[in-house]
Amino acid sequence: MKKIYMLAATAILSTTSFAQLVEKTENLLTPGQSISHEAISSEGLSKALQNSDKVQTSSWFDYAFAYETLYASSPYGLIGNNLFPDSTILVNYGTSGYGAPWIHAIGQTFDVDALPFIVEGIALDPSQPFTIDSLAAFGVYTRVDNSSIDTLIFQVIAPSTDNLGGRSYFLDNPAPGDTLYMINTDWDYASLSTPGVMTEYRVLLDDAFFADSTANGLHYPTIAAGDVITPANGAFAGVFAVNMEFRPGYTFIPFIDTLNVNKNGWRFLSNELNGQDTDPTYTAGDYNQGSILPQDVRYDDAGAWNNSFIPHWAYTPTFGYEAMAIHAYITGEESTISVNELNNNFKFNVFPNPSNGVFNINLSSNDDNNVNLTVKNVVGQTVLTETVNVSGNTNHQISLTDYSKGIYFLTIGNETVKLIVE
Repeated sequence: MKKIYMLAATAILSTTSFAQLVEKTENLLTPGQSISHEAISSEGLSKALQNSDKVQTSSWFDYAFAYETLYASSPYGLIGNNLFPDSTILVNYGTSGYGAPWIHAIGQTFDVDALPFIVEGIALDPSQPFTIDSLAAFGVYTRVDNSSIDTLIFQVIAPSTDNLGGRSYFLDNPAPGDTLYMINTDWDYASLSTPGVMTEYRVLLDDAFFADSTANGLHYPTIAAGDVITPANGAFAGVFAVNMEFRPGYTFIPFIDTLNVNKNGWRFLSNELNGQDTDPTYTAGDYNQGSILPQDVRYDDAGAWNNSFIPHWAYTPTFGYEAMAIHAYITGEESTISVNELNNNFKFNVFPNPSNGVFNINLSSNDDNNVNLTVKNVVGQTVLTETVNVSGNTNHQISLTDYSKGIYFLTIGNETVKLIVE
Protein backbone atom coordinates (compact mmCIF):
# COMPACT_ATOMS: atom_id res chain seq x y z
CA MET A 1 0.00 0.00 0.00
CA LYS A 2 1.35 3.42 -0.91
CA LYS A 3 2.61 5.38 2.08
CA ILE A 4 1.91 9.12 2.37
CA TYR A 5 4.58 10.88 4.39
CA MET A 6 4.03 13.86 6.66
CA LEU A 7 4.62 17.26 5.09
CA ALA A 8 7.79 18.84 6.48
CA ALA A 9 8.74 22.51 6.50
CA THR A 10 8.86 24.20 3.11
CA ALA A 11 12.36 24.98 1.92
CA ILE A 12 13.09 28.70 2.03
CA LEU A 13 16.40 28.95 0.23
CA SER A 14 16.57 31.45 -2.60
CA THR A 15 19.97 30.55 -4.01
CA THR A 16 21.50 27.25 -5.05
CA SER A 17 24.80 25.60 -4.26
CA PHE A 18 26.01 22.90 -6.62
CA ALA A 19 28.97 20.59 -6.72
CA GLN A 20 31.48 21.92 -9.23
CA LEU A 21 31.17 20.32 -12.66
CA VAL A 22 34.25 20.05 -14.82
CA GLU A 23 32.39 18.85 -17.89
CA LYS A 24 28.83 17.63 -18.05
CA THR A 25 28.88 14.42 -20.04
CA GLU A 26 31.08 11.46 -19.15
CA ASN A 27 33.56 13.58 -17.22
CA LEU A 28 34.62 14.09 -13.64
CA LEU A 29 32.39 15.79 -11.09
CA THR A 30 34.06 16.98 -7.92
CA PRO A 31 31.48 16.18 -5.25
CA GLY A 32 30.51 18.85 -2.77
CA GLN A 33 29.41 16.38 -0.13
CA SER A 34 30.15 12.94 1.24
CA ILE A 35 27.90 10.17 -0.01
CA SER A 36 26.56 7.38 2.13
CA HIS A 37 27.49 3.90 0.93
CA GLU A 38 25.75 1.50 3.27
CA ALA A 39 25.06 -2.20 2.93
CA ILE A 40 21.46 -3.23 2.42
CA SER A 41 19.88 -4.18 5.72
CA SER A 42 19.08 -7.79 6.50
CA GLU A 43 15.40 -6.82 6.59
CA GLY A 44 15.64 -5.42 3.08
CA LEU A 45 17.34 -8.55 1.78
CA SER A 46 14.72 -10.72 3.46
CA LYS A 47 11.97 -8.81 1.69
CA ALA A 48 13.82 -9.11 -1.59
CA LEU A 49 13.94 -12.88 -1.25
CA GLN A 50 10.31 -13.10 -0.17
CA ASN A 51 9.23 -11.14 -3.24
CA SER A 52 11.57 -12.76 -5.73
CA ASP A 53 8.85 -15.13 -6.95
CA LYS A 54 6.03 -12.55 -6.84
CA VAL A 55 6.64 -10.90 -10.17
CA GLN A 56 4.38 -8.07 -11.26
CA THR A 57 4.33 -6.81 -14.81
CA SER A 58 2.01 -3.87 -14.05
CA SER A 59 2.52 -1.62 -11.05
CA TRP A 60 2.86 1.88 -9.69
CA PHE A 61 6.51 2.90 -9.57
CA ASP A 62 7.09 4.99 -6.44
CA TYR A 63 10.82 5.18 -5.83
CA ALA A 64 10.64 6.57 -2.28
CA PHE A 65 8.38 3.72 -1.14
CA ALA A 66 10.53 1.10 -2.89
CA TYR A 67 13.71 2.63 -1.42
CA GLU A 68 12.28 2.52 2.10
CA THR A 69 11.31 -1.13 1.67
CA LEU A 70 14.75 -2.13 0.42
CA TYR A 71 16.93 -0.24 2.87
CA ALA A 72 14.53 -0.20 5.85
CA SER A 73 15.27 3.53 5.95
CA SER A 74 13.53 6.33 7.83
CA PRO A 75 12.70 9.05 5.31
CA TYR A 76 12.62 12.60 6.63
CA GLY A 77 9.30 13.03 4.89
CA LEU A 78 7.87 15.16 2.15
CA ILE A 79 9.50 18.54 1.71
CA GLY A 80 8.20 21.20 -0.64
CA ASN A 81 9.04 24.32 -2.56
CA ASN A 82 7.34 26.70 -4.97
CA LEU A 83 7.34 25.80 -8.66
CA PHE A 84 7.13 28.79 -11.01
CA PRO A 85 8.41 29.49 -14.55
CA ASP A 86 10.53 32.55 -13.66
CA SER A 87 11.92 34.53 -10.72
CA THR A 88 10.11 37.83 -11.15
CA ILE A 89 7.23 37.15 -8.78
CA LEU A 90 7.60 37.29 -5.00
CA VAL A 91 7.37 34.58 -2.35
CA ASN A 92 6.82 35.30 1.33
CA TYR A 93 9.40 33.17 3.13
CA GLY A 94 8.20 34.19 6.59
CA THR A 95 11.00 35.12 8.96
CA SER A 96 13.44 35.16 6.03
CA GLY A 97 11.45 37.88 4.30
CA TYR A 98 10.43 38.10 0.66
CA GLY A 99 12.37 36.45 -2.11
CA ALA A 100 11.90 34.88 -5.51
CA PRO A 101 10.91 31.33 -6.53
CA TRP A 102 14.15 29.66 -7.57
CA ILE A 103 12.97 26.28 -8.89
CA HIS A 104 11.36 26.51 -12.33
CA ALA A 105 10.88 22.84 -13.23
CA ILE A 106 11.41 19.48 -11.56
CA GLY A 107 11.97 15.96 -12.85
CA GLN A 108 12.08 12.37 -11.72
CA THR A 109 14.23 9.85 -13.56
CA PHE A 110 12.87 6.29 -13.45
CA ASP A 111 14.95 3.14 -13.89
CA VAL A 112 12.50 0.24 -14.05
CA ASP A 113 15.16 -2.46 -13.62
CA ALA A 114 16.65 -1.00 -10.42
CA LEU A 115 17.05 -3.05 -7.25
CA PRO A 116 14.44 -1.23 -5.10
CA PHE A 117 11.67 -2.12 -7.56
CA ILE A 118 12.79 -5.75 -7.70
CA VAL A 119 12.47 -5.89 -3.91
CA GLU A 120 8.88 -4.74 -4.35
CA GLY A 121 8.33 -7.75 -6.62
CA ILE A 122 8.30 -5.68 -9.80
CA ALA A 123 10.41 -7.12 -12.59
CA LEU A 124 10.17 -5.58 -16.05
CA ASP A 125 12.42 -6.52 -18.91
CA PRO A 126 14.20 -3.29 -19.99
CA SER A 127 15.13 -4.87 -23.30
CA GLN A 128 11.43 -4.93 -24.23
CA PRO A 129 9.02 -2.02 -24.80
CA PHE A 130 6.93 -0.97 -21.82
CA THR A 131 3.99 1.40 -21.48
CA ILE A 132 3.48 4.29 -19.09
CA ASP A 133 -0.23 3.89 -18.43
CA SER A 134 -0.71 6.70 -15.89
CA LEU A 135 1.15 9.52 -14.16
CA ALA A 136 0.51 11.12 -10.79
CA ALA A 137 2.15 13.52 -8.35
CA PHE A 138 1.63 14.94 -4.89
CA GLY A 139 1.58 18.71 -4.48
CA VAL A 140 -0.13 21.64 -2.80
CA TYR A 141 -2.22 24.05 -4.87
CA THR A 142 -3.01 27.45 -3.36
CA ARG A 143 -5.91 29.16 -5.15
CA VAL A 144 -6.53 32.77 -4.18
CA ASP A 145 -7.48 34.14 -7.62
CA ASN A 146 -10.64 32.36 -8.77
CA SER A 147 -10.59 34.11 -12.14
CA SER A 148 -7.47 32.26 -13.25
CA ILE A 149 -7.21 28.74 -14.68
CA ASP A 150 -3.65 27.60 -14.21
CA THR A 151 -1.99 24.53 -15.74
CA LEU A 152 0.17 21.75 -14.38
CA ILE A 153 2.38 20.17 -17.03
CA PHE A 154 3.65 16.57 -17.08
CA GLN A 155 6.34 15.82 -19.69
CA VAL A 156 7.51 12.31 -20.60
CA ILE A 157 11.08 11.99 -21.86
CA ALA A 158 12.63 8.84 -23.32
CA PRO A 159 16.38 8.27 -23.84
CA SER A 160 17.55 9.85 -27.08
CA THR A 161 20.30 12.01 -28.52
CA ASP A 162 18.03 15.00 -27.77
CA ASN A 163 17.58 14.23 -24.09
CA LEU A 164 18.54 11.67 -21.44
CA GLY A 165 21.48 10.95 -23.68
CA GLY A 166 24.40 11.79 -21.42
CA ARG A 167 25.78 10.76 -18.06
CA SER A 168 27.74 12.62 -15.40
CA TYR A 169 29.56 10.96 -12.57
CA PHE A 170 31.45 11.24 -9.32
CA LEU A 171 34.71 9.31 -9.52
CA ASP A 172 35.98 7.35 -6.50
CA ASN A 173 32.81 8.10 -4.57
CA PRO A 174 31.20 6.74 -2.52
CA ALA A 175 34.23 4.45 -2.15
CA PRO A 176 37.67 4.28 -3.82
CA GLY A 177 37.38 2.60 -7.19
CA ASP A 178 33.61 3.09 -7.33
CA THR A 179 31.72 5.45 -9.60
CA LEU A 180 28.36 7.13 -9.02
CA TYR A 181 26.58 7.68 -12.33
CA MET A 182 23.71 10.06 -13.07
CA ILE A 183 21.66 10.34 -16.25
CA ASN A 184 21.01 13.98 -17.10
CA THR A 185 17.83 15.63 -18.36
CA ASP A 186 18.71 18.36 -20.86
CA TRP A 187 17.55 21.98 -20.97
CA ASP A 188 17.52 24.43 -23.89
CA TYR A 189 18.00 28.04 -22.78
CA ALA A 190 17.37 29.48 -26.26
CA SER A 191 13.77 28.19 -26.26
CA LEU A 192 13.39 28.03 -22.45
CA SER A 193 12.15 24.48 -22.79
CA THR A 194 13.07 20.86 -22.28
CA PRO A 195 14.19 19.32 -25.58
CA GLY A 196 13.19 15.85 -26.71
CA VAL A 197 9.85 15.75 -24.90
CA MET A 198 7.96 12.66 -26.03
CA THR A 199 4.51 13.72 -24.79
CA GLU A 200 3.17 16.64 -22.79
CA TYR A 201 0.08 16.27 -20.59
CA ARG A 202 -1.85 19.23 -19.14
CA VAL A 203 -3.91 19.31 -15.97
CA LEU A 204 -6.21 22.33 -15.63
CA LEU A 205 -6.14 23.86 -12.15
CA ASP A 206 -9.52 25.44 -11.50
CA ASP A 207 -12.04 25.65 -8.67
CA ALA A 208 -13.04 21.99 -9.02
CA PHE A 209 -9.43 20.84 -8.95
CA PHE A 210 -8.69 23.00 -5.91
CA ALA A 211 -11.63 21.49 -4.03
CA ASP A 212 -10.55 17.94 -4.87
CA SER A 213 -7.75 17.31 -2.39
CA THR A 214 -6.77 14.35 -0.21
CA ALA A 215 -7.89 14.07 3.40
CA ASN A 216 -4.72 15.80 4.62
CA GLY A 217 -5.06 18.68 2.17
CA LEU A 218 -2.65 17.47 -0.50
CA HIS A 219 -3.52 17.28 -4.17
CA TYR A 220 -2.77 14.15 -6.18
CA PRO A 221 -3.55 14.74 -9.87
CA THR A 222 -3.60 11.44 -11.78
CA ILE A 223 -3.73 11.33 -15.57
CA ALA A 224 -4.04 8.62 -18.19
CA ALA A 225 -0.93 8.45 -20.34
CA GLY A 226 -0.10 5.68 -22.83
CA ASP A 227 3.49 6.40 -23.84
CA VAL A 228 5.44 3.39 -25.07
CA ILE A 229 9.14 3.47 -24.15
CA THR A 230 11.15 1.50 -26.68
CA PRO A 231 14.35 -0.29 -25.63
CA ALA A 232 17.49 1.81 -25.33
CA ASN A 233 21.10 0.67 -25.24
CA GLY A 234 23.35 -0.01 -22.28
CA ALA A 235 22.82 2.07 -19.16
CA PHE A 236 19.80 3.81 -20.72
CA ALA A 237 17.74 0.61 -21.01
CA GLY A 238 14.60 0.87 -18.91
CA VAL A 239 15.17 4.57 -18.18
CA PHE A 240 12.79 7.47 -18.76
CA ALA A 241 12.02 10.76 -17.02
CA VAL A 242 8.91 12.74 -16.09
CA ASN A 243 9.23 16.51 -15.73
CA MET A 244 6.72 18.85 -14.13
CA GLU A 245 6.09 22.56 -14.66
CA PHE A 246 3.51 25.04 -13.31
CA ARG A 247 2.19 27.58 -15.80
CA PRO A 248 0.03 30.39 -14.39
CA GLY A 249 -3.10 31.48 -16.20
CA TYR A 250 -2.78 35.03 -14.87
CA THR A 251 -0.61 38.05 -15.50
CA PHE A 252 1.22 39.58 -12.55
CA ILE A 253 3.14 42.69 -11.58
CA PRO A 254 6.83 41.72 -11.29
CA PHE A 255 8.33 42.00 -7.81
CA ILE A 256 4.98 43.11 -6.34
CA ASP A 257 2.50 40.26 -6.73
CA THR A 258 3.16 37.34 -4.37
CA LEU A 259 2.64 33.60 -4.79
CA ASN A 260 0.10 32.06 -2.41
CA VAL A 261 -0.88 35.53 -1.15
CA ASN A 262 -2.64 37.24 -4.06
CA LYS A 263 -1.59 34.85 -6.84
CA ASN A 264 -2.16 31.11 -7.20
CA GLY A 265 0.80 28.82 -6.66
CA TRP A 266 1.83 25.17 -6.83
CA ARG A 267 4.25 23.68 -4.31
CA PHE A 268 5.83 20.44 -5.47
CA LEU A 269 6.74 17.74 -2.96
CA SER A 270 9.81 15.57 -2.74
CA ASN A 271 11.21 12.88 -0.46
CA GLU A 272 14.42 13.05 1.52
CA LEU A 273 15.14 9.36 1.57
CA ASN A 274 17.54 8.72 4.41
CA GLY A 275 16.89 11.27 7.13
CA GLN A 276 17.34 15.03 7.14
CA ASP A 277 20.47 16.41 5.42
CA THR A 278 21.80 12.89 4.78
CA ASP A 279 22.53 11.48 1.36
CA PRO A 280 20.72 8.28 0.38
CA THR A 281 22.39 4.94 -0.17
CA TYR A 282 23.76 4.54 -3.68
CA THR A 283 23.59 1.20 -5.47
CA ALA A 284 25.58 0.86 -8.67
CA GLY A 285 23.39 0.88 -11.75
CA ASP A 286 20.40 2.58 -10.09
CA TYR A 287 19.56 5.71 -12.10
CA ASN A 288 16.45 6.73 -10.15
CA GLN A 289 16.86 10.32 -9.00
CA GLY A 290 15.14 13.65 -8.50
CA SER A 291 16.28 16.68 -10.52
CA ILE A 292 15.58 20.40 -10.46
CA LEU A 293 15.86 23.26 -12.93
CA PRO A 294 17.06 26.13 -10.69
CA GLN A 295 17.25 29.80 -11.51
CA ASP A 296 20.97 29.54 -12.37
CA VAL A 297 20.18 27.18 -15.25
CA ARG A 298 16.93 28.93 -16.15
CA TYR A 299 18.82 32.21 -16.64
CA ASP A 300 21.89 30.65 -18.30
CA ASP A 301 24.14 31.45 -15.35
CA ALA A 302 25.19 27.99 -14.15
CA GLY A 303 28.40 27.55 -16.14
CA ALA A 304 28.81 23.99 -17.38
CA TRP A 305 25.38 23.10 -15.97
CA ASN A 306 23.58 25.61 -18.22
CA ASN A 307 22.07 22.91 -20.46
CA SER A 308 20.98 20.43 -17.82
CA PHE A 309 18.59 19.80 -14.98
CA ILE A 310 20.62 19.28 -11.80
CA PRO A 311 20.49 15.71 -10.37
CA HIS A 312 20.11 15.59 -6.60
CA TRP A 313 23.56 14.07 -6.19
CA ALA A 314 25.09 17.26 -7.59
CA TYR A 315 23.66 19.85 -5.23
CA THR A 316 24.10 20.25 -1.50
CA PRO A 317 22.15 17.74 0.62
CA THR A 318 20.32 20.44 2.62
CA PHE A 319 17.92 20.80 -0.32
CA GLY A 320 16.96 17.15 -0.07
CA TYR A 321 15.06 16.81 -3.37
CA GLU A 322 16.16 13.20 -3.77
CA ALA A 323 13.00 11.52 -5.06
CA MET A 324 10.22 13.69 -6.42
CA ALA A 325 6.70 12.66 -5.41
CA ILE A 326 6.00 11.82 -9.05
CA HIS A 327 4.71 8.31 -9.73
CA ALA A 328 4.19 6.26 -12.88
CA TYR A 329 2.02 3.21 -13.50
CA ILE A 330 3.90 0.99 -15.94
CA THR A 331 3.05 -2.19 -17.81
CA GLY A 332 5.76 -4.25 -19.45
CA GLU A 333 7.13 -7.69 -20.19
CA GLU A 334 8.21 -9.93 -17.32
CA SER A 335 11.93 -9.79 -16.75
CA THR A 336 13.72 -13.11 -17.19
CA ILE A 337 17.45 -13.59 -16.82
CA SER A 338 18.14 -15.63 -19.91
CA VAL A 339 19.87 -14.93 -23.19
CA ASN A 340 21.96 -11.76 -23.26
CA GLU A 341 23.40 -10.62 -26.56
CA LEU A 342 26.88 -9.18 -26.01
CA ASN A 343 27.54 -8.83 -29.73
CA ASN A 344 26.50 -10.60 -32.89
CA ASN A 345 28.37 -13.80 -32.09
CA PHE A 346 28.26 -14.16 -28.31
CA LYS A 347 25.42 -14.93 -25.87
CA PHE A 348 24.90 -16.45 -22.44
CA ASN A 349 22.18 -17.52 -20.04
CA VAL A 350 22.16 -18.26 -16.31
CA PHE A 351 20.20 -20.95 -14.44
CA PRO A 352 18.76 -21.66 -11.96
CA ASN A 353 18.09 -18.16 -10.73
CA PRO A 354 17.27 -17.81 -7.84
CA SER A 355 19.48 -20.63 -6.55
CA ASN A 356 21.15 -21.85 -3.37
CA GLY A 357 24.35 -20.14 -4.51
CA VAL A 358 25.40 -22.41 -7.37
CA PHE A 359 24.72 -20.98 -10.83
CA ASN A 360 25.18 -22.63 -14.20
CA ILE A 361 26.22 -20.37 -17.05
CA ASN A 362 25.82 -21.48 -20.63
CA LEU A 363 27.97 -19.43 -23.00
CA SER A 364 28.06 -19.74 -26.76
CA SER A 365 30.18 -18.08 -29.40
CA ASN A 366 31.05 -18.57 -33.03
CA ASP A 367 34.64 -17.65 -32.22
CA ASP A 368 37.23 -18.65 -29.65
CA ASN A 369 36.94 -16.02 -26.86
CA ASN A 370 38.42 -15.47 -23.42
CA VAL A 371 35.60 -13.88 -21.44
CA ASN A 372 35.97 -12.04 -18.16
CA LEU A 373 33.34 -12.81 -15.51
CA THR A 374 32.82 -10.61 -12.44
CA VAL A 375 30.35 -10.87 -9.56
CA LYS A 376 29.70 -7.91 -7.25
CA ASN A 377 27.48 -7.52 -4.22
CA VAL A 378 24.87 -4.79 -3.82
CA VAL A 379 27.39 -2.26 -2.49
CA GLY A 380 29.69 -2.72 -5.46
CA GLN A 381 32.33 -4.94 -3.84
CA THR A 382 33.80 -7.61 -6.10
CA VAL A 383 33.30 -11.10 -4.65
CA LEU A 384 34.37 -13.22 -7.64
CA THR A 385 36.40 -12.80 -10.84
CA GLU A 386 37.13 -15.51 -13.39
CA THR A 387 38.24 -15.82 -16.99
CA VAL A 388 36.42 -18.40 -19.12
CA ASN A 389 37.51 -19.67 -22.51
CA VAL A 390 34.44 -19.90 -24.75
CA SER A 391 34.45 -21.90 -27.93
CA GLY A 392 31.10 -22.93 -29.36
CA ASN A 393 28.77 -23.93 -26.51
CA THR A 394 30.54 -23.81 -23.16
CA ASN A 395 29.12 -24.61 -19.73
CA HIS A 396 30.60 -22.96 -16.67
CA GLN A 397 29.60 -23.03 -13.02
CA ILE A 398 30.14 -20.45 -10.28
CA SER A 399 29.47 -20.77 -6.56
CA LEU A 400 28.44 -18.05 -4.12
CA THR A 401 27.65 -20.49 -1.30
CA ASP A 402 30.34 -18.91 0.89
CA TYR A 403 28.53 -15.57 0.75
CA SER A 404 25.38 -14.26 2.39
CA LYS A 405 21.96 -14.79 0.91
CA GLY A 406 20.84 -11.84 -1.15
CA ILE A 407 21.25 -10.13 -4.50
CA TYR A 408 24.45 -10.03 -6.58
CA PHE A 409 25.34 -8.70 -10.01
CA LEU A 410 27.07 -10.87 -12.62
CA THR A 411 28.89 -9.05 -15.39
CA ILE A 412 30.11 -10.88 -18.50
CA GLY A 413 31.55 -8.73 -21.23
CA ASN A 414 29.46 -5.56 -21.26
CA GLU A 415 26.23 -7.09 -19.91
CA THR A 416 25.08 -7.39 -16.29
CA VAL A 417 22.38 -9.64 -14.81
CA LYS A 418 21.08 -9.98 -11.27
CA LEU A 419 21.66 -13.17 -9.30
CA ILE A 420 19.57 -14.09 -6.26
CA VAL A 421 21.03 -16.42 -3.61
CA GLU A 422 18.36 -17.84 -1.31
